[in-house]
Amino acid sequence: MHKTLGYVVLVAAIGAGVLGAAEVPATATSQTVVYADGMACHWQGPAVRPREIAFGALYDVAYISWSAWTPLYATGRGHYYGFGSYNANVKLYYVKSHSGQKYFEWIRISAPGHPTRQLQYSGGCWYTR
Repeated sequence: MHKTLGYVVLVAAIGAGVLGAAEVPATATSQTVVYADGMACHWQGPAVRPREIAFGALYDVAYISWSAWTPLYATGRGHYYGFGSYNANVKLYYVKSHSGQKYFEWIRISAPGHPTRQLQYSGGCWYTR
């Protein structure tokens, strides 16, 4: 009964526009996700098309607008905060699986005139490579 009630509440919330696509739990999707909350190292924040991906304290990409989200890669544009602050292109790629959920292991952040940043999601955390 609790499971059925949870699905009814989730469906009602989505229908009412309360939840966005990024807020649907990863267990409810067969789509490839990105772990958008990499600060606590506990496989947190699985999301599809999130508006923000956090790598650590004061280190993230925010205000992301996605132009493509496929099973093998995702591309978009957002605002990078970390070693500088600027608008940048974002690409998620290299799909792996954790507990049956497909996820993007790598992110590349690039912008003209700025160093390209590459981070890897490993063991529940984002790491600069």
